[in-house]
Amino acid sequence: MAKISLDQLRKAASSGRRSTLYYWMRAHHARISEALADAGRPNWEALAETFAKAGLTDRRNEPPTAAIARQTWHKVCTVLAKQQTAAATNRPPAASTAVTLPSQPPIQPGETTARQGRNYTFTQATLRKAPIEETE
Repeated sequence: MAKISLDQLRKAASSGRRSTLYYWMRAHHARISEALADAGRPNWEALAETFAKAGLTDRRNEPPTAAIARQTWHKVCTVLAKQQTAAATNRPPAASTAVTLPSQPPIQPGETTARQGRNYTFTQATLRKAPIEETE
């Protein structure tokens, strides 16, 4: 049986929708983030030329322009941020956030109890459908 990497599956699943520039930026996100942070304000013209020289292309298989390179970078960052948020919300709660319920038994209907100097009587509520009156 042939082995297929997860990256190959992702590329095949979204073929035609993503560029080689997108995949390269996504695969090297940490390194690019560090380089862009060091640069302060990135020179997207120079970056686009560098990407083109490396053989990376946009969705139309053309060398990326500065605007396309910048937009692709923002798309990659947005997708990765959404994935991190989704992963964080799908985690099970930490043990420290568990709620401890009181060990008292539940109060039964009709039972009277005194709390904070007041007497409360608990009764069971019953909901019934009101009859529908027919009009002619």
